[in-house]
Amino acid sequence: MVIWDDEKLTLADTAEEERRFFVRVSKDVKESQLEELFGDVRIVNAEGLDAEYGFITGVMTEEKFALAAAKINVISRIRIDDTKLN
Repeated sequence: MVIWDDEKLTLADTAEEERRFFVRVSKDVKESQLEELFGDVRIVNAEGLDAEYGFITGVMTEEKFALAAAKINVISRIRIDDTKLN
């Protein structure tokens, strides 16, 4: 059963949400560019994928990520949820 409440809730500004990201980019994106735009990153190479590689960012806001990602050719990105459940 679903019970709806008449009280309207205020939604958070997603631009201020903080998280890490896994990002796929083409090999033509230099690691030095990534560090300049995203800070410390962890590079991820997958066997058999010679035309691309990935990296994991540190914790950053959605807004900061979007601004940095707009400056390179991003193939895709995944938000990493570090939420710990008890």
